[in-house]
Amino acid sequence: YRSVIHEIGHFVDWRNSWTDQEAETAFDTKTSHDKEAFAHAYAERLGEQLKRFGIIPFERLFDPERLRD
Repeated sequence: YRSVIHEIGHFVDWRNSWTDQEAETAFDTKTSHDKEAFAHAYAERLGEQLKRFGIIPFERLFDPERLRD
């Protein structure tokens, strides 16, 4: 449940950096460590909210007949 939210965190970090004309440079100059730290923290926060609302974990969808098709 965390990987997709983590990757969305990277997008949010990139999008948040677009506040002025030098935004692209601002994101591009961030260290990998800082980018990962933001995405990790974002995933943790959003994951906790989704758990509180009962959105995750969700029931596994498994349809053997559809797999055969």
